[in-house]
Amino acid sequence: MGADKDATLTNLAWTAWVKFSEDYKKDKEFEDQVKQTEAAMNEFLKKKKEDAKTVLDRMNGATDSGLTAMCIQAWYSLINDNKKARELEEKMMNSEGRFGALKMRQKGNAMNVQGRVNEQIKANLLYRCIQEWKIETRAALAVKGLGSKVDKKRQQLKGIEHLFKKFAQQLDEGLGNIEEQPDSTRRTKGLTKDPHTVSLPSIHDRHVH
Repeated sequence: MGADKDATLTNLAWTAWVKFSEDYKKDKEFEDQVKQTEAAMNEFLKKKKEDAKTVLDRMNGATDSGLTAMCIQAWYSLINDNKKARELEEKMMNSEGRFGALKMRQKGNAMNVQGRVNEQIKANLLYRCIQEWKIETRAALAVKGLGSKVDKKRQQLKGIEHLFKKFAQQLDEGLGNIEEQPDSTRRTKGLTKDPHTVSLPSIHDRHVH
């Protein structure tokens, strides 16, 4: 199960890396577009400055009628230039807005991936702690059971040892009583005939028929 957890974490990290690479590529393309737009804006402003200088030069050498026509033409050109400038500015603002939204989305994705990685790490750590606790609990129970069996065997051995000692003591006391009896008493007991005792004939007696 620990191997499955590690494999899941590896797959999650790989997916996050692939997603980051794709987002980075999109960001680079978007930044290139923004740079191109800024370059076009600068070129437009430069051209506008040159056009204004040209208009001033023409105004200095023109007649009244020509000056009026030039003013109308310059006014019309100014309106068009302002319109183009506003369109270009709106385009840049929209691009910046999309760029900011893309950054926020990427940040959110990165935080989500990091959160999943953290949760996976916590799950792995919890699993290892539970496994260690199980092992220690089983070992403690085994030691306790073994100790109980050893105590029972010890009590049994003590009981057997006590029986042997008691038997040896009784045997010693019995032998001591036999040795303390006088020889005459033992002989008398041996020669005394019980009236109810029947004597067997001697094997040496011969009967004459």
